[in-house]
Amino acid sequence: MRNEETNIVNSIRRDCSKGSVRLFKNSTGQAYQGEIRSPSGGTGRFSKDFICLRSPRTIKYGLSEGSSDLIGWRSIEITPEMVGKKIAQFVALEVKTERGKPSEKQRAFIQQVNQAGGVGSVVKAVTEAESALETKNGGQNDN
Repeated sequence: MRNEETNIVNSIRRDCSKGSVRLFKNSTGQAYQGEIRSPSGGTGRFSKDFICLRSPRTIKYGLSEGSSDLIGWRSIEITPEMVGKKIAQFVALEVKTERGKPSEKQRAFIQQVNQAGGVGSVVKAVTEAESALETKNGGQNDN
């Protein structure tokens, strides 16, 4: 993620995780894990510039491919017809810069969240995130 987008993500997480809303950074990707060996074959201290992995394994991290940058919930109160209890509504905010566009997988994830009754939206600023969180069915913005 580029610096500009990272700054927007951090601002939205900080400014919108208040009251009934909690947002968490959802980093996704792939990495390798295994037994670390030094270039000389030992397991002691070695240069940070070079490591060897013995028996490397691929691991994927994050919620899922295409999942949004910020994941969390918005606590809402159910209507009296629904016994007056509070529930946590799933929230997924995909953060982009002014020129950024979501991928097809990101659009599909947001669409699935909205279809399931959650709040899914592409946002480019704190004000857009606040707007998505204030509406009954979320922003449903998938530009």
